[in-house]
Amino acid sequence: MNFVCKHDAPGGTQDPNTFKRLYKNSRVRICWLFPDVELITKIKSDRRFYEKNQFIQKINIEELKEFIKKNLSLNGKQTMVNHFGATHFNDDKVLNMKNGCLQQFWRDLSLPIGTIMYIRGKSGKLNEGCLVQIISSEIEFIPKSEYDYVDCDYPYVMCRNVNVIGKVSTTTYERIQGIRRSIWNIKTKDEKELLAREFDKLTKTIRE
Repeated sequence: MNFVCKHDAPGGTQDPNTFKRLYKNSRVRICWLFPDVELITKIKSDRRFYEKNQFIQKINIEELKEFIKKNLSLNGKQTMVNHFGATHFNDDKVLNMKNGCLQQFWRDLSLPIGTIMYIRGKSGKLNEGCLVQIISSEIEFIPKSEYDYVDCDYPYVMCRNVNVIGKVSTTTYERIQGIRRSIWNIKTKDEKELLAREFDKLTKTIRE
């Protein structure tokens, strides 16, 4: 069983309400988000990036970058200044984006239905972890007025629905260390086995 691990710490700052919101609404924020509804709609119309009701996992990131440059709305261009390492727009409105951030965004956006995700709070900030399962490829744009933590002046927060499996034990949380990324794969055998045991225990409890 493979697991994807994720922080919910926009801009590197841990959202203190991550798990409170997760347990209440069963929603997870997309990392390195940009709330441009029009752009996401256009991406979904391009078969290089979206087909069979699913964002394609393996794409040419440079093609995506060029697509964003050409199709980002004026409002989106303003909000992107603080995301993807965007620093300015030149006379040709060329957006400067860090590929690493864009790749993490796309990795999150394109997770297939059924993926098991381990959401981990940052150590010393939110010492808690929870397993969830991706149940939909649809993206929701939640008005910031309805969201109790917003890291920027965007009008929306970009989220997806998940099935909350449950909170992991303190021992498992402490043994699985975070890294300096928003989303990454769990690779070590020990960490995979820890999460697999947590998954079995939590899903058994649900079944009972």
